[in-house]
Amino acid sequence: MRTVIFSMHLLLAYKVAAGPIHQLELPTAVANLSISEVGYDTNPPPPGGPDDFSILVGRPNAALNRDSSLVYVAKVLMDEAIRDFHGSFEDATTVFRDGVYPQLTVRATALESGQNLPRRYFFWGMAQIIRFMVDRDQFFERDFLLVWRDARVGRIRWTLVNTPNTLMNGHNATTLAQPAINQTTATTSSAEGENALTWKYSPYGELMTITDIAMGTIASLVQAAQLPDQNFESFVGYWPQSHYLATQSWGSVTRPSQLNKYFLLRSMFASLMYAHVSRNFHELHVEVGFDYQQVIAKGGYTRLGAPAAGNRLNISVS
Repeated sequence: MRTVIFSMHLLLAYKVAAGPIHQLELPTAVANLSISEVGYDTNPPPPGGPDDFSILVGRPNAALNRDSSLVYVAKVLMDEAIRDFHGSFEDATTVFRDGVYPQLTVRATALESGQNLPRRYFFWGMAQIIRFMVDRDQFFERDFLLVWRDARVGRIRWTLVNTPNTLMNGHNATTLAQPAINQTTATTSSAEGENALTWKYSPYGELMTITDIAMGTIASLVQAAQLPDQNFESFVGYWPQSHYLATQSWGSVTRPSQLNKYFLLRSMFASLMYAHVSRNFHELHVEVGFDYQQVIAKGGYTRLGAPAAGNRLNISVS
């Protein structure tokens, strides 16, 4: 049994540092969510990093599964996002394997002598890699070189491998959304026992694609990775200057807020898994709670430009 523990910190309304701020305006009669003067940037940090960062693309080899690759990137970034975005990996080469795509291995290697790969280079590199694959519809094994200010600083290698039984049988990532199949409203949990983090899903509204939802979620995970480890009132994330439609938006419904970085990351990935497993690509409203009872936050994803998290969250973007 794993218990999810939360701590009370100073409330933090997340605002990205640069660019114009738009206010989130609320209806006058909001019973469950009363966020005031919470802003978000119309130019959030680009998931692929600053202009000084780029990738070099190697030759393609074996074909990859498209949807599994999208979900794999989101899962790996969710796991890494709880760590120090501005820190470095502990080893010169870090290997990533996950049960959402057990045949795939990603190896991240530093190329600078005597230094480990900065984690932010990995985030930026994975975002640029998945965008390259999506925009060109080229999902293949490849080597990708990471370039920072004209210097080759790292390599990310995507390869297919034999599948170990521990990944096939012992991983529970897909069970996050499994009960949601063919149900309008479904609830899943992150753990068994007391104080398990739980989600209740309600699809509604406009239809998107799994690519829209996955890419919007991946961008939001990269942006959320840069949040401080504090409780905060709201978060809005999306892929700026792109044709990916989905916007992830979340807000606390408790005072003081219990919405922290860990809960946000888990909830965004759980919402993507709902779409992936249920094959329902409509906008999604999610209630986040403990043990299916105490609701601590609401959120989900909408089409870009629609009211953030829809009318069900009672937040609109001016």
